[in-house]
Amino acid sequence: MNITELMEIAEVTKNGETELVAELDKRGFTIEQLKEAFDKVVSVIRQAWKAVKKWVNGVIDGLIFAATNNPKHYHLYKHAKKYRTRKKYRRKLLREMALNMAGGAFV
Repeated sequence: MNITELMEIAEVTKNGETELVAELDKRGFTIEQLKEAFDKVVSVIRQAWKAVKKWVNGVIDGLIFAATNNPKHYHLYKHAKKYRTRKKYRRKLLREMALNMAGGAFV
């Protein structure tokens, strides 16, 4: 079952479960196969989201590192033991980055 068949079934069966079962039988599928197909789609979307999230976090870390004037603050932002400390230095660095960008120093 591919994504176009899933979309066609979804369009045809907006009125209820009996029409869904009838449409699936007409196409030679079962509800279990439909559930498996949706589970695969959800799994792929989750993997893609994780990859995008990892990339965005890397870009943000790169911007913060490029904008910082104090390497000690960056080190504490990345490696402090307590979350509260990491948050404190992340906020300091983001404020510093925003000031540098607004002042034109970050080019």
